[in-house]
Parts: sequence; C-alpha cells; structure tokens
Amino acid sequence: MNPMKSPRIVYLVALGIISFCQFSVSAEKPNILWIFSEDLSPYMGCYDDPVNAGHTPSIDQLAAEGVLFKRAYMPAPVCSACRSAIITGVMQTSTGAHQHRSGRAPAGIVPEDTQIRLPEGVKTIPELMREAGYFTFNSGKDDYNFHYDRRKLYSVGTKEDYEPGMNGWQGNFARHSGSFTEDTWNAREDKSQPWFGQIMIWGGKAKEKHVREGELLKDDEVPLPPYFPNTPAHRKSWTQHYNAARGADA
Repeated sequence: MNPMKSPRIVYLVALGIISFCQFSVSAEKPNILWIFSEDLSPYMGCYDDPVNAGHTPSIDQLAAEGVLFKRAYMPAPVCSACRSAIITGVMQTSTGAHQHRSGRAPAGIVPEDTQIRLPEGVKTIPELMREAGYFTFNSGKDDYNFHYDRRKLYSVGTKEDYEPGMNGWQGNFARHSGSFTEDTWNAREDKSQPWFGQIMIWGGKAKEKHVREGELLKDDEVPLPPYFPNTPAHRKSWTQHYNAARGADA
C-alpha cells in the first residue's frame, strides 16, 4: 500500500512541535500517520517564507491539501521536554518533565529516585489509541522525559532486551529505527485494524545533508535578521536552518 495515496490516512506533520488535535470522524476509524521532524523551523513555502518558496514542494502540497496551522506554538525549546508535552497533551511543567532529559540514566533502568512519574490519570496518546482499538508503532525515537513502559504505548518495534524504565540518555529508539517498512503498519496481523503510527525525519539535526542537488544555499544567500550580530558564525548557523527545511522536504 502506498500511504501517500490512501484516502483513509490522516497526516499530522510536526515541525519540531505538534499540536495533536481532537477531531470527530464517522464510524470508520481512519489510519493516522504522525510525522515528527527534529529541530525544524517553519521556513517553508506554505508559511510564506520568501527564501524557501518553491523549495519545499512536498510539504507545501500536504499543507494545501490538508489543514495548515499558522498559530501553533512550541511547548518547550528542547527535545525531551517538548516531546513529553506532545505525547501526553499536557504541558511539561505540569508533569515535572520540563528539565531536559532529567529522568534518564546513562544506561539500563533509571533509578527509582530519578524516575519522573506522570500524574495519575495522565496517559500518552499511543496508549489512548490502543484503548480505542488501534495498532500503534513508532519507528523513530521516543525521547520522553518520564517513566513509562514502551510496550504499553506501541504494539511493535520495542527491542527484545527492553525492560520498563529503561530510558537511556538519548531516549529509546525503535528496533528498526528509521524504517518505514519494518514494524510499521505492515506488521498488523489483522490488516483491517486501524493504525496510528509515528515516523521521524531528522530535519534540523540533518542540517544540509538531504538538500536536493542544486538547491543548497550558501552562507551569504540568506538575509540575517537585524537582531543577530553580522558574523560568519551567525550567517552559517542561520543558513543551516533554511537548508534543513529544504532537506526535510527531499
């Protein structure tokens, strides 16, 4: 099945942050594909960016054919705190997950006195989807800054040696991390079961790695905002954000 052509899939695209919205559907449950992008700013044609206009055609098409949110805001400026808020729908400051990767251990199971426990009654979105009858998967990383059992969130993809509370410094990764074909919707025993899946692209962390040939911006091709010092380091860093957006679309 080509997911890009399926009429029963709802796409949720994350530009470093996501606002998961409740919606009403008919008796038929749609498949839901949630695309996470790491550390990415909205420097794209669909957000009227003049530098990258015409250079993010895939994302622009998704926006044109779906719903584009122009007043969505990041819950936190760092990865694990942000993901913790997104996956629960609760601000990280309300769950104690706001200090970046504080609920971690270098390896193995996080010690009891370091574990961050979600308040009673707070569940993650994948858990709620499973309760609603969905098959779930996450082929990227979790990076949630609280204690959890990955097998309760995701139907497949957890590593064989995993134990609850095994939350390493960089966050848990799926067994087939980055795969769009293994431990995803194809792994359902019942092919009629609706699925909720998370996949991840590297976005800002990939910098200019995936930019299409001939579209790489040079350091002096992107105007630097006036509130930044006009230095080579700032110009290079600012341009990387724009190249990352182009690469995320490739």
